Amino acid sequence: MLQRPKWLTNALLERIRDLRAQGLGRPSIARALGLTAYRAETALSYLKHLEQAAPAPADPDPAEAAPAPVPLPLPPKPALSVTQEGQTATVSSGKGPRVRTLEELLAGAQVDRSLWEVERYKVNAYEVATKVRRARADLLGELRRAVEEALAGGHEDVAEHLARVLLSGFLEEQVQVHPLYQTSAVLRPLSQGAELKALKEEVLEAMRAHAPRGYAPLSRRGGGGHVLVLSLPDAHLAKLVDPAETGETWSPEEARRVFLESWRGLLELASHRADLERILIPLGNDFLHTDSPANATSAGTPQDASLRYRQAKRLGRELLVEALDMARAYAPLDVFGVPGNHAREAELDLVELLAAWYRHDPEVSVDDAPTTRKYRRYGVNLFGFTHGDQENPADLPQLMALEAEALWAGARVREWFTGHFHRKGERSFLPLRERGGVLVRVLPALTAADAYHARKGYVGNVRRAEAYLYHLSRGYAGHVAYDPF
Repeated sequence: MLQRPKWLTNALLERIRDLRAQGLGRPSIARALGLTAYRAETALSYLKHLEQAAPAPADPDPAEAAPAPVPLPLPPKPALSVTQEGQTATVSSGKGPRVRTLEELLAGAQVDRSLWEVERYKVNAYEVATKVRRARADLLGELRRAVEEALAGGHEDVAEHLARVLLSGFLEEQVQVHPLYQTSAVLRPLSQGAELKALKEEVLEAMRAHAPRGYAPLSRRGGGGHVLVLSLPDAHLAKLVDPAETGETWSPEEARRVFLESWRGLLELASHRADLERILIPLGNDFLHTDSPANATSAGTPQDASLRYRQAKRLGRELLVEALDMARAYAPLDVFGVPGNHAREAELDLVELLAAWYRHDPEVSVDDAPTTRKYRRYGVNLFGFTHGDQENPADLPQLMALEAEALWAGARVREWFTGHFHRKGERSFLPLRERGGVLVRVLPALTAADAYHARKGYVGNVRRAEAYLYHLSRGYAGHVAYDPF
């Protein structure tokens, strides 16, 4: 089959067909359409070939396939260059409309953000103007009518003249402006980025390997209507404590033993005192000690740590899974994040991990919202939970009334649970309106004093664990305490 030239569009072919049907020969068609004699002959030969061949779908029209003109030929994907010199790498794009932002540049170069961070970047913008010839559709009808009238009157020479005159204005030039961009970025290795990536893979593998166990729940009498608030704040798992400096000990092994022993002791004591219907468990509260591989807090304050960041997160994950698995045998769990000031982001990550870990377990509900204050309502009891490092304790009652307005009404017992101060305490406040008192509890910590606390004289605090019982309709029902030392 005769191959169709790319310049021979459907519109041009139809015009040639019409002029030939009007009796115009090759020279007249060439003059009317501004074609060379060769192109006119080629077009007529292709038209004759189509008419002689069996009916078949018309070849695709290049102009119709891409109606919007493109000023510059562009590759399917942006051309990116990546060069590395020493400890830095440079990623850049050529001039074009595709890569316009830093995110598009990094995505196109497939930069692993867990291993690299952006040191600096630059986006240059340009404008390129091009001339585009477009057909004036309003003149097409005028051209045809003029030619038809001249031919009908037997004036072929007039028809050819009109065609040439009108055709000169049939195509018009337009100027189009196209924005182009050139983006580049200098990258540097993320501090211990490989370690963080390995930690992520380790956690995912542990989640895949962990199958929900068939726990045999302990005897649940049912109908007791008690909720247990189980919170062990300020564990500071990886805190470095030197007995020579502080007179106390707190190794990772001791932290694990003390935490689990206290956790188990509180559950056993509480279950003997009341029939548990639900257990509220705020997680975070400086459960971890640092928030980065540099062993610094969330605010960047360096800390003395007994474990590397990756090791501490692994210990925290294993410890919390074991603790929650233990607690779910006593009652369904309501778990939620209350991040502390030492490891805010790491603790939020741990709660998100636990939400995925227990996503198929109907006995465990995990709230991984990043809010620092959480509220829970159980019967006549309204509870607020926060670490206590940001708010003025005197403001907590009003915050509860504002943020938990829907839960406030009808509650007769309103209490806050905080940590942060590593000591037990209680403060009672009366809100502005006569709605009853609000009790703010400061829970004790299990952790030992480190060198900083010893120098400041923050020593001698009572180290023990406490959990609180509340009845659905009667409110506060007492608490249990456990001393693992």
